[in-house]
Amino acid sequence: IVCNNPHQMRVFGVENVSSPSRSVLNVYVARATGWAGLLWLAVRAAFRTLDSARNFEAFTVEEVTIHTRRHTARVSIDGEVTDLPTPLQYRVRRGGLRVVEPLS
Repeated sequence: IVCNNPHQMRVFGVENVSSPSRSVLNVYVARATGWAGLLWLAVRAAFRTLDSARNFEAFTVEEVTIHTRRHTARVSIDGEVTDLPTPLQYRVRRGGLRVVEPLS
């Protein structure tokens, strides 16, 4: 998972190992192998305990390139699933999107 959205971090239960800053990307890597390991990580995500899983890593970067063995990768972008050519390149674009937040 690559994101810098605090809401997504809370949903996956990784806010304790994440940076809430929009100036960096939070990268989450599942080191589980096989379906059983991935299923266990999904269960931990449901109970918001991913941050303490041994086979789960979290780090922050300004940009990251993800290489795969395949020519395309299935990616979820704001909830929409699409196939993108690899390698996948993510970076923070400062000032790329202006968001207006209502005063509370």
